[in-house]
Amino acid sequence: MTIHWRDRLGEMLHFRRLGERLGIDLDPWRLVGELSPAVRVFVAVIRALRGLEHGGGDGRPLILFDEPTALLPEAESARLIEMMRWLAAGGAGILFIIHRLAELMATCDKAAVIRDGSVVFERPTSEVSHDDYIEKFKGVEGEKLVPRPGSLFV
Repeated sequence: MTIHWRDRLGEMLHFRRLGERLGIDLDPWRLVGELSPAVRVFVAVIRALRGLEHGGGDGRPLILFDEPTALLPEAESARLIEMMRWLAAGGAGILFIIHRLAELMATCDKAAVIRDGSVVFERPTSEVSHDDYIEKFKGVEGEKLVPRPGSLFV
């Protein structure tokens, strides 16, 4: 398949417009390897959205975010979470895999704990405490998770 320069230019302009809609100033001519980790995550989201536009479907995408904030500074994590909220408000389903409980409690409407391939717990975040999630995640009661002085806690 031949990609003509006009098609490529149109793609680049569309990419920039999607970035603007998400509040991100992107230079579509830069190589992804030159971008910060945070901007790479945003580029991946834009690529997914662009693929959905070409792929058909019912127009209501399900987007999987697998630990997207793990390597991001706090400010960039907050920006990404705002993007996820914007996408959800627009009708997208968001599946957010995360281990940071503070982000989970602040971001998600509902959370599930999956252990050994099985859902062991699923509730609206408004109905569950931080300790409840830890208990379900670790499979032990909350007080057993408090490290003793001089002990290693993983």
